[in-house]
Amino acid sequence: MLSILLTKELDGNQLIVLIYVGSFLIGLSNSSLRIIMNTMLMEIVPKNLMGRALSVWMGIALLLQGVFAIRLGLLIDVFSPSVGFLCMGGLIVVGVAVQFFFTSHKEKRKLKYEVI
Repeated sequence: MLSILLTKELDGNQLIVLIYVGSFLIGLSNSSLRIIMNTMLMEIVPKNLMGRALSVWMGIALLLQGVFAIRLGLLIDVFSPSVGFLCMGGLIVVGVAVQFFFTSHKEKRKLKYEVI
């Protein structure tokens, strides 16, 4: 939710300080999200498949970053930076909605935890 508010503030582009603070907080939340996703993968995927699973996951993430960066850059060139920030906010809203949909409709799975 914080990211949505920050991208809306970045859309206004009124104060440079808020742009830097917003960029920092978006980057910080991105790192936290990556840590949580890797932790979940490590809990679910068996040890002998961990390298393969992480490399596939990272490959998909890098591919999507490249595709979306190019499209967002073209969008900013054609329109304005504020439209780009609005699109990023829209992507965040879609991601949150998809996440809530999948977490609210999934059954509670019993995960096997491996004691090290």
